[in-house]
Amino acid sequence: MSLDPAAYAFLKKYLLEGIGYDMGSGKEYLVEARLTPIAPLHGCTDATALIRKLQSQPAASLRQAIIDSMVTNESLFFRDDVPFQYLRNEALPRLVKARAASRTLRIWSAACSTGQEPYSIAIILREEAAKLGIAGWKIEILASDISTNALNRAKAGIFSNFEVQRGLPDATRTAYFEQVQQGWRFRQELVTPVRFQQHNLLDPPPSMGPFDLIFLRNVLIYFEADLKSRALARMAQALAPDGSLFLGAAECILDPNAPLARIEGAGSSIYRRKEMSHAAQLR
Repeated sequence: MSLDPAAYAFLKKYLLEGIGYDMGSGKEYLVEARLTPIAPLHGCTDATALIRKLQSQPAASLRQAIIDSMVTNESLFFRDDVPFQYLRNEALPRLVKARAASRTLRIWSAACSTGQEPYSIAIILREEAAKLGIAGWKIEILASDISTNALNRAKAGIFSNFEVQRGLPDATRTAYFEQVQQGWRFRQELVTPVRFQQHNLLDPPPSMGPFDLIFLRNVLIYFEADLKSRALARMAQALAPDGSLFLGAAECILDPNAPLARIEGAGSSIYRRKEMSHAAQLR
C-alpha cells in the first residue's frame, strides 16, 4: 500500500517543527521503508496508519519510536580524522593551558548517535593525558542525541566487527575494546566516563555548560535554514568564550549574522564565538 500524501505531509511538518529534521520531498519510499516494520508494534497495518495514529493519538512512546526510526544514525570512530587531529594537537593543548587554574574541561558531543564520537574523544584524552598533564583534572564528557535507540546502544558500548573496523586502528581496538559474543565492548573503565542524555537540539542547551568543546557534526545538513540558525545560536550560547565548535567536514556557516566565526587554518569546519575570533585578530 502506497503512502498517503496527507500522511506524508503531516510527518514532514511534524519532524521539521519538532526536531528540526527537514525530510524534503520525494522521500515517501524512505518513510515506508523505516516505518512499515514498526507499524505492527503499535497496532497499525502500515506506515500510513501509523502516521495517522500519531496525528490522532500522539503518545510519547509512539512519537519517540517514529523519531528513532526516521533519524539517520550514521557514525564511525575518528570520523574524517582531521578534526580529531586538531583536537589532539591544537585545541586540547590550548585549553589545558587556559584552564590551568580551574583544572576543569567540559566537552559535549551534541549528536552522538551510537557513541563512536564521544568514545573517540575519550580515547584521545587518555592517550594525551600524560603529555598534557591533566591527571587529577575534572573532565566531563556529555553525549546527547534525540534518538533513544541510539543512546541505548551508545551506553552499552558494544559494536559489531564492521563498526570497529571503521576508523579504528587495530592497536586502539586492542587497547580499548574486549571481544564479547555480540562483537566488541568498549572498556569504559579505562577512560574519562561519558554521560549520556537525550536532548533535542532545538531546546536550550544542557545546564552543565558552558562547554570548552562542542562536537555537532554531520547533523545540521538535515536542518532547514532557519532552524539551523536557531540550533547554532544554542551552540554559541553553550560554548565557552574561548571554546571551539566542531561541525561536519561538509558543513559550514554562511549566515554573516551568525554568532560564530570559522577558525582559519584548522583544516576542517571548526568555529569559535565571534568576540573571541576578533580578539585573536587584534593580537
